[in-house]
Amino acid sequence: MAAAVGALIVVAVGGLGAGAPTSDECPRIQTGLESALELVQFNKEPEDGLRSIYSDATRATQECPEMEGLAYVRVRTAELGRGALIGLLPPDAPLELRELAAAAVERFPKSARILTVEARVSGNAEVARRAVAADPKYPPARVALADILVQSGDWRSAETILANTPRLNATNDGLVVWALVKLEKGDARGALAKANQALTGQHEEPIEPDARDPRPMMRAHAVAARAALALRRFNDAALHLGQANPQDPLVREMVQDPPPQLAKALRARKARAQ
Repeated sequence: MAAAVGALIVVAVGGLGAGAPTSDECPRIQTGLESALELVQFNKEPEDGLRSIYSDATRATQECPEMEGLAYVRVRTAELGRGALIGLLPPDAPLELRELAAAAVERFPKSARILTVEARVSGNAEVARRAVAADPKYPPARVALADILVQSGDWRSAETILANTPRLNATNDGLVVWALVKLEKGDARGALAKANQALTGQHEEPIEPDARDPRPMMRAHAVAARAALALRRFNDAALHLGQANPQDPLVREMVQDPPPQLAKALRARKARAQ
C-alpha cells in the first residue's frame, strides 16, 4: 500500500515544476494528492507519506492556486503533523499551522472543510459557526463547534449540536467530544461509556483523512480516566492515564495532586511495567 501511495504522488505531481500546469493538469494533481492523503493511513509509517504529500501540496498550491482541494490537502496534512511524529513537532509548528489555515480560509472563505481545520487550530467559535453555515450537513464542522463550546463551559449547546449531528462515528473525535460533554454535565458513567465507544467501537470510514492520528484516541483515554476517577474506579483511571497524552489538561489535573487511591494504582502500574 505504501508503494501505491507513492505511485499516486508521482502521478499527481508529474506536471509540477515543468512550467505552469495546464487547465487539465491541476484537477489531476488535486485528485492524486487527495487520494494519496486518503490512502496514507495504510502505510506502515504514515509520517513518511505525510511529509511527501505536504511538500507536494505546498508546491501544487503555488502553481494551482484556485484549487480548493489542494489547499485542503495542505492544511489537513499540516494539522496531522506534516510528517513529524506526534510529540516531536517543532515549537513553532502550532503558530505556522494557524497562519497556514488562516491564509487558506482567506482564499477559500466558503470551504467548510478548510474552515473546520481553522476552527480546530484557532479554537475560535465564530470560525466554527462559519464552517457549519458553509455546509450544515458536514459533521466535522459541527463537532468542531461543539468541542469549542464545551471547552468554554457551554456543554448544553454542545450537547444539542451533537444530538443533531449524523455519523459521529465517522468523525475523528465526535464521540470523544460527546464523552467530554457528558463529563462536564456530571454524567461520569455516560462519559466513560462514550469514551470507551470511541476507543473500542466500530467506526465508519473517516470523513476526514486521518493518517491514523493517535491524538483523538489519546484524548479519549484522558476523558475515560477522568470519568473512571469520578466513579472511584482507580485502577481503570490509572490504565487510561497510561495511554493518554501527559500534556492533556485533564491528565495534568489528575496527576498533579492525585487522591491516595489513584496514586497507589499509578505506582502499581509503573512497578508492573518495569
